Amino acid sequence: MQRQEQIADWIDLNRRVTITDVCRYFSISVATARRDLQALSEQGRIRRVHGGAVSVQSAIEQPQIVNRMFDTAEQAEGNGPNGARRSILVFAPHFDDEAIGCGGAIARHTAKGDRVVVVFMSRGDSGSTVPGHEMDPKTSERTLKAEAEKAGQVLGIVRQVYLDLDDGFMGWTPDLLREFVRLINRYRPSIVYAPHADESHSDHRVASQLVSDAVPRAGWGAFPTLADRAWAVEEVRYYEMWTPIQRPNLYLDITPYVETKLAAIRQYASQLVMVPYDDGSLGLNRFRGATTARFQYAEAFIQWAVTTR
Repeated sequence: MQRQEQIADWIDLNRRVTITDVCRYFSISVATARRDLQALSEQGRIRRVHGGAVSVQSAIEQPQIVNRMFDTAEQAEGNGPNGARRSILVFAPHFDDEAIGCGGAIARHTAKGDRVVVVFMSRGDSGSTVPGHEMDPKTSERTLKAEAEKAGQVLGIVRQVYLDLDDGFMGWTPDLLREFVRLINRYRPSIVYAPHADESHSDHRVASQLVSDAVPRAGWGAFPTLADRAWAVEEVRYYEMWTPIQRPNLYLDITPYVETKLAAIRQYASQLVMVPYDDGSLGLNRFRGATTARFQYAEAFIQWAVTTR
């Protein structure tokens, strides 16, 4: 049945959950959760362990199960050839954050037909003082936006939005929070991506807080001036950029898409002269893949299954 398929896919994403987690996420009773888990266990889809927790079988047996999470859910973007397409919204404080932090996830989404929109918060006019690569603010802005367009083409992004905020001076404001709510209500995403809350860069922490505050507000329906109707985001995935996540609860296999991710990062040539982000990102993704003992390359996230409806 459809719910059991979704439970199996969700468990595969999280690797280890409790029966209480299943009940809360899918709004079902303990008895129903136990029946579904028992049925999945008998099918060989998951493995029961002590303490009521469950974990999936080896990825060798079902390497692509993770790709099917919520594929049959009804989405505002309409139906694609293989079922419903999802709308995905990515918040990137700076140009290249989307490619480095979740470029593999974006490539996975677009390969399935999902529509990905990226919101760039920075104007990109901080310039460059790297010897031999100096840029004034206007040149920097033009260069980064052009590079972002090329990276977006590589990843299959359908639209890019520019908020044109000051790099390094971003702050939480009511007006900016309203803008985040407007964007969520406009693009109606199933999944939102944003930096995690413990990033060392202050702009990333601001973006994380704004998304955490905007997502529930977008679903309240209490702001008629922001959109015609409210929108309930299903899930937020917080990605890592400057600071690795201490305790990820979601790993995505990006092995088939790692070359696409690297190609997107390398469109930002102006940034690579300062820091080898392509090598650093590849190393982190390889580490994440190795420590999950499942994938060659993986991106790690903090997953928030939104319950506000």
